[in-house]
This record gives sequence, structure tokens and C-alpha cells, in this order.
Amino acid sequence: MPLKLNEAITLFLSVRRGFETCLLNEIKRNPRLNCIERIHYKRTDTSNDLPSETQPDASNQLTSIIDLGSTRIKRYSDDKWLYIPNKEEPSVTRKDAPVTTQTQRIKYVDKCKIRLQAGGLEVKCNRKWLIGCVLGLRSVESVWLRVGIPFRCQDGLDVTHRISRLPWSQYLPPVPIEKIPLRIISRHSSVWSSVVIDECVREGIRSYLNSNPTAGTKSYIDPDDFCISVTINRNTCYVAVQCSSRLSPRHFNFGNKTSNIVPIKPKEELVPLWSLSKTKLQAYLEARQKVEATRTSNQGVIPPPLSAGENAARNNSLERKKFIENQNLICTDKYDTADVLVAGILHANSLFKALKKRPLRVWNPFCGNGLVISEIIALILQLPNFTAENPPSTLFRDLVLEKDIDLYNSVLEDHMKPEPQDTKDVEIVGSDTSLLNLSQAAAKLNNLYSFYSPLIDKVLRLPLAVSLHQVNLETIAPRMYGSTVITKIPCINKEAGTEHTYETIKAYRLFGNLIGSRSDWKGVFAIVGGRAFEYYSGLEWRCIAKANNARGGMIKLLRWTGKGKTFKSPEERLEQLNELDFV
Repeated sequence: MPLKLNEAITLFLSVRRGFETCLLNEIKRNPRLNCIERIHYKRTDTSNDLPSETQPDASNQLTSIIDLGSTRIKRYSDDKWLYIPNKEEPSVTRKDAPVTTQTQRIKYVDKCKIRLQAGGLEVKCNRKWLIGCVLGLRSVESVWLRVGIPFRCQDGLDVTHRISRLPWSQYLPPVPIEKIPLRIISRHSSVWSSVVIDECVREGIRSYLNSNPTAGTKSYIDPDDFCISVTINRNTCYVAVQCSSRLSPRHFNFGNKTSNIVPIKPKEELVPLWSLSKTKLQAYLEARQKVEATRTSNQGVIPPPLSAGENAARNNSLERKKFIENQNLICTDKYDTADVLVAGILHANSLFKALKKRPLRVWNPFCGNGLVISEIIALILQLPNFTAENPPSTLFRDLVLEKDIDLYNSVLEDHMKPEPQDTKDVEIVGSDTSLLNLSQAAAKLNNLYSFYSPLIDKVLRLPLAVSLHQVNLETIAPRMYGSTVITKIPCINKEAGTEHTYETIKAYRLFGNLIGSRSDWKGVFAIVGGRAFEYYSGLEWRCIAKANNARGGMIKLLRWTGKGKTFKSPEERLEQLNELDFV
């Protein structure tokens, strides 16, 4: 293996707070990434023990002559004092922070060290492991590459001076400094203002560019997928850059280049959808596309082709924003675009073991837009995040291996070959009462197949049985004998009105009655937000995993214990009813 791939780097894998263990499980189950030397599960604070020379010694205190004029007094406990002989102390001079340059000795590693932190994993690894994690880990929100080494800072001038000594020429893309987004976090530090830190960081980067004219930046790219993270914790500053693009939503939803190469029209898209809501939505989307096309032509800007390097990355970013806006327009659930969240939930131990059993029949009674089904298919087939026709961004390639393009392509090709999986006895069934939701699920599955068609042996179909049905729960439930139920429960939205709330609660009760009336289920798992479903379903659930978001909301993975829910007293029932949170 070339030494360039073994060069030591430090990463931070960002994940939803609470799902760090699920991400660690995914790393352990990946044969290409399971080269772990050590795992630090919890950061332990070092105790300030006294050195041996300051420990009390009865013999020395009785026999030695103490001169209070030439000694220092140090208190080491509540009721004892020590007399420490005065020593000749050398003069202490403040040294500048070390400069991280390419001429320093480079460290090479073969294995990685992982430290669990709140909101992600800190990994000390090599460049090959970095490529593997961006391609293979599906429960990662984004990957951050550390710049230089952490440093101490006491004020704004100190931050500016230390930032200017970091090797920014290796990490900055051709982006103007004023447009680079910054993510600033300060905890228990003397420099706490985000405005001051923002100005100091940008001033430090300008100072570095002025002293290094060859590292100048250009100003023709919109930095949507690039960000600089500055975290100051107890006056220690950690600087990192986002080396991977945002991995959620999945790129096959909006950035598929395979469809431009092989224009295949799936038969499912030719089926007419006689739905008023679908027609209204389609008319709205077409009208907005015409308005945007007219606005672009008036400005004299022609959208670049998808194969045009950095312009393709910008186009993908715009398509990503459009996809999220469309999903928010159609659905009221904010988790309908959280592909990474569902992928992390699937790596919970009990749910992962259930998906590894054969034969396997998975039933998703609330199919929605097909988010859960697509992630289950990707997990069973071990599909990567990118393909050869849809590679990672050019920025990621420049940060990892800028000069060795052939070596970078060979590593990508090696990691993009999924191992053959046993899918003979696997069946996935999705059902929903909304034709609009089923049409979105069918479109998502078609996009998934089109994106990964070079990696799939089957022609015009997925290598496992997948079916979607527009049917009520009570009609399809008797036919799902011996199934594993995995679904994302629809949430209750206050803004939707009383009628929507009543229909959702009615679906909760019906689902609870159907599940509780039978004992042939291989397992029942539910992804929920809030506590309304646990109350109205009438079943006893056990929380397997839960995560918090930045706004304080919580999403949980529940498993049915096989029992009905009982209350000890009417007061307990009323108390739980008052604690319900309708999101």
C-alpha cells in the first residue's frame, strides 16, 4: 500500500446525539473499517495528584531545619500545610505555537483509534480509512477533517495569531473567504462571542493568504458543501473542515447522473395516478420550474452540466435544496428526509439481528415516502453512498489525494464493490392508504435502482422482492403471517387541524389492536417522535435507542414487549395523558 494512504489524520464523524453507539456498531460490522486498535468509551478526567516531592514525610519534617524566609507554603489538604524548600526556578519565556508544515515528519498508522463523544466519534486513522468511511458508512451526517493540531487561546488576538499559522493551503477550496460558512461552538472559555470568533478566524485566514500568495483563492464557487468548524472548549481550540458533502438526504434522490447516461423509463412511472392532490402538486412543481428557468435565462446564466467539476457540485447542492423543499411541501413530518437517522436506527443490535434472519419478511404498514424501505434495501445489499458514475465531490478528492488521481480512483473502485448478499428468501412489503405516498415511494425505489444499477446484477429490477400496496391495515394484516414489522409512525401535527389529529390517533389505536391481537410476529419495531403513540396504541413498548436534535425534539426506536399497556390507577393514566407532546 502506498505510504500516502497511511498518513495519520484526525476525523470527527458527526451523528445524531444519542446514536453514537449505533455508528460504532456499523464500523465494527464493516470488514473494510474494522481495523480498530482501541476504543475510548468515556473521557476520564485526570486527577491532580501531588508529586512525590510534595508528599509529607514525618522523618524529614522532624529532623530538617525549616527557614520560613526561604520557603514556600503550599496547602495540600484542608487541615495540613507543607513547607516546600525554595528551588532555583529557570526563567520561563513564552514560546509561539508550533507551525504545522509539510516539512515536519509525517506519521503513518495502520489502525484507528476511536473516542466516543457527544454527537459523534473522534477517529485517529489514515487516509484510506477516510475514503472507506465516506463511501461505506450510511449513518454519518458528515465527516470533518481536523486542520493542524489543537491550540490554547486566551483572547481574540491569540485566536487570530494561531489561526494564521495553520496550513490552510491544504484545506481551502477555491472559495472567497467572506462566503465560507463557519460553525462556531464555545464552551467554558474566555472567548465566548461567536461574532468575535468569526472575525478572528477570517482575519487569521486572510493573514495566512497574504503571507502565502500561492495559496490565493478564487471567487466563482458557491460554498454550499464546505464549512469550517471552530470549537473552543476550556480555552482549547479545535479547527476542522467538512471534507464530505452532506450525506443526507441521499444523493440518489436528486444527484443521479446514471439516468443521463442510460435513460431508462420504469414501467411504474407510466401508470396514471388519478389523484387530485398529485395533479395539484405536479402542476405546482412544473410552474415553479418554469419560473426558475425564466429567471436564470434573464440573468444570462446557463446551468452547468453535471460533469463540470465544481459546477456539478453546486448544481447538486441546488437540487438538494429543491428536494428538501418539495418534501416539506408534501409531508408534515420533519423526519421524512432524515435518511441518515433511519440508517443509524437500523444498526441497533436487536433490529439488526432481526434483519439478518432468513427467511425474512418485512412489513411496513405506514410506508410513507419509502424512506424506511429504501434504507432497509441498502442495508441488506450493502450499498455504498456513491458509485463510479456518481463519485464524491471534487473537494473531497482534493482534500484526500490531490496529486495522486489514479491512486484515488483505484481506492474508490475497491470500496465500491459490494459483497454478494443472500437475498433469496427476503421479501419487503409496504402498504399505505395514501396513493400520493405510494407514488413517492415508487419514485424513490426507481431512483435507488437507477443510481445503483451498475452494482446490481439483476436487469430492470432489484435482487429482492419488494411490493407496494394501497390497502387498509385491517385488510393486509391477516396476510402478513410471521412478519417482522418495521415502520415509522406518522406524527401528530397541531397545524394540520383537529381532523388530522383525530385520524392519526385512530390509526394508532387500530395499529395497536392489530399487533396486540396476534402472537406470530417475529418482531415489532416502531420509529416514533414524542409519546402520543405509546399512549394511544395501548401496547407496552421498550425504548431501544433514542436521539435528540438541536431543537430539543426526540425520536425513539421502540420494540413491542408482547404485552398490553396497563395503568395502576386512573391518576397515572391522567398524568401520562397530560404529558403528551403533540409535535
